[in-house]
Amino acid sequence: MIRVERLRKAYGGVTACADLTVSIEPGTSTAVIGPNGAGKSTLVQLLSGVVRPDAGEVYLAERRITGLGPAHRSALGLTRTFQTSRVFPGLTVLESVMVGAYHGVRYEDRPFGTVGTLGDAAASLLGLPAWRRRRDEARERALAEMGRFGDRLVPRQDDYAYTLSYANRRRVEIARALAARPKVLVLDEPTAGMNPTETEELARLLADVRAERPELTTVFVEHKMNVVRRLSQRVLVMDEGALIADDTPQQALSDPRVIEAYLGASAVAKAGTEMPSGERRQPDRGPDQGGPDAAGA
Repeated sequence: MIRVERLRKAYGGVTACADLTVSIEPGTSTAVIGPNGAGKSTLVQLLSGVVRPDAGEVYLAERRITGLGPAHRSALGLTRTFQTSRVFPGLTVLESVMVGAYHGVRYEDRPFGTVGTLGDAAASLLGLPAWRRRRDEARERALAEMGRFGDRLVPRQDDYAYTLSYANRRRVEIARALAARPKVLVLDEPTAGMNPTETEELARLLADVRAERPELTTVFVEHKMNVVRRLSQRVLVMDEGALIADDTPQQALSDPRVIEAYLGASAVAKAGTEMPSGERRQPDRGPDQGGPDAAGA
């Protein structure tokens, strides 16, 4: 479903992605893990088109998308969330989720392009029947995805997004991504900042989504190893921009190279050592936080 070939990105003297080549099969769930500065968030930015690679190619279902922007990639079926929550503060919860839903409805069977976008804007201004049908379908999709979160979002559908707690802002962002009905869902640290109860709740919800939509390809960055074990079929481990392991969760998390990258060489010498279930380090300082994975750093 998604493939990268010799993907490279550097910020000054820091190589965040070093000639990475990997293919992700349709309908699979893949976790991307690694210590701080490993390049995980940079990989997400490259997949979603937020930043351009210095070299290499990105393919979605065998279509080359290297030069396409985020909106175009989303129209083709690749949707992502961010490391720090991104919501529209001046929109209500329902309106925020409808943004993703409408984008999905609009480009489900239409090509992305300037002419179509301008035509849709004109249709909305004129209130044409076709636009009203798309709006109503988007509203239904948005409510359905919000319903997954139960009383976390539904009772707050008319509240402005800026009034929400951090955890609920993340829920809105994930609901917005799901409402687009993507083919590929990319989540950048979906449980970051959540307590154990909230983490378990979200992990259960994402597992339910996987069960309902087996065709959905999921790629997610995560630091909590219990979530990695629960949700992933495959684990890609990055360190200093390079891929150091690619295996099942059990095998990848017990790989000596992975343990050394996280815990240091002394941990490798301990018999039976495996990655702990919780967070071992703080989340990457990524594009929103000015760290080595930052766009333009």
